[in-house]
Amino acid sequence: MESRINEIAASKGISIYRLARMVGMTDRALYKYERVGLDKAQFGCMVRIADALGCSLEDLYRKEGEPN
Repeated sequence: MESRINEIAASKGISIYRLARMVGMTDRALYKYERVGLDKAQFGCMVRIADALGCSLEDLYRKEGEPN
């Protein structure tokens, strides 16, 4: 599944680097989620990301047919 992490973070004025530090991950891992998708992402990581961005887990995933 495609990720909307970067889109949501940007809309809140949060860089991927800053988000990574907020959730205890590397920015490289977050960039990988953007490039490859969230299929292999760990649930706990996704919960921390959603909490940091103030959104639901569902919001992190681009729905089929939704434009980029």
